[in-house]
Amino acid sequence: MSMAWFRSYHGAPLDAKHVTIGKRTETPAGVSCAVWWALLDYASQNHDRGSVSGFDCEVVANFFGWPVETVKKVVSTMGDVGLITDGRISNWDKRQVRRERPADNSTERVRRFRERRDTNGNATKRPETPRVDKRRVDKRELQEEREDTEISTWLTPLRDAWESGGGIGSFNFGVAAKVYRPIVKRGVPVEELARRLRVYCQVMVNTGKTNFMNHPDFARRHQHFAGPLYENDTLTPLGKLVTQPPPEAA
Repeated sequence: MSMAWFRSYHGAPLDAKHVTIGKRTETPAGVSCAVWWALLDYASQNHDRGSVSGFDCEVVANFFGWPVETVKKVVSTMGDVGLITDGRISNWDKRQVRRERPADNSTERVRRFRERRDTNGNATKRPETPRVDKRRVDKRELQEEREDTEISTWLTPLRDAWESGGGIGSFNFGVAAKVYRPIVKRGVPVEELARRLRVYCQVMVNTGKTNFMNHPDFARRHQHFAGPLYENDTLTPLGKLVTQPPPEAA
């Protein structure tokens, strides 16, 4: 079944990589954000979902009123910063579902489950049998519900920010929940904490450092990365660290 939608995660519009792309292409960060959204939309509709092969920069340029070369330069730079890999949106298969379920599929499964449960409840019971059957049914229903999708929690924006620098699978949910929950309870929105984490990761990448802080260390120092990247249209010291090219690209 064709997909009529794609996932977008919290913090994506303010990803620090858009600032980096804007700096390298001498365009506002909003240009990168708009082009990125157009790329995601195109990749979602592509026959090979996730591929940006055939993306028409001219169509996007005409829509926004920008020079075609500007859009081409932004798309090319997205490959340089890791948003696009081998002609595909990076991590598309990990972040997006592979197929769309019918809208009433979940409801139908619940109905069948309840019918089976009620049938078992009214039938002649044998010791332990209903309990074993119920566990098996519950496990099967849960597995079906989770198939082809990810469990979204309040930690998802932080996971995405952390893995932008630490790599896929490097985020420890248990430790993160323990050290970041108090910060959120003190009034720092999850999206803002994720933004600070993205800024930190981008600084580490751009300065060529590899000794990333662990979650407890970052939780103690997150305010160091809370400042703005621009003030009065001028890069702040933090903004310069975020937008400077990595050593290998210098």
